[in-house]
Amino acid sequence: MRTRMILAVLATALVVAACGTDSGTKPSSTGQVVSPGVLAVKLRALSVDDCFTSPATQAPKGCEKYVTEIAGTVGMVRQLAGPKLSGLNPLADTLDRSVASYRTAHCETATAPGDPCTTALTTISTTLRDVKGIIETQATTG
Repeated sequence: MRTRMILAVLATALVVAACGTDSGTKPSSTGQVVSPGVLAVKLRALSVDDCFTSPATQAPKGCEKYVTEIAGTVGMVRQLAGPKLSGLNPLADTLDRSVASYRTAHCETATAPGDPCTTALTTISTTLRDVKGIIETQATTG
């Protein structure tokens, strides 16, 4: 009886230990297909942010999360770019450059509007508006 108890405890310990390791299959972020409808929803959510609606009056420090979301959205925009939506690639490039400008200038610490941070936020807003127009048209017309 004692041997069975020890074996049961050891088996349980092995199972629990195996649950905490990083080995095994992990979900891959590559290969996921983004649809115009999914991106349109994300863009609508971003377009109600104050950093989008009035970038010139925002303290750049308060737009750090917004800019991070934009940076993450650029990959989705590039994934949808193709022969039918070729205009998205230059817009994605502009978003990348503007996010880089915001980060290079350390706008996450700027407490008042002003260049170069306001310029970066304004360019992001204008470019995102253009991307949103293309994506929403594609989402509704296919």
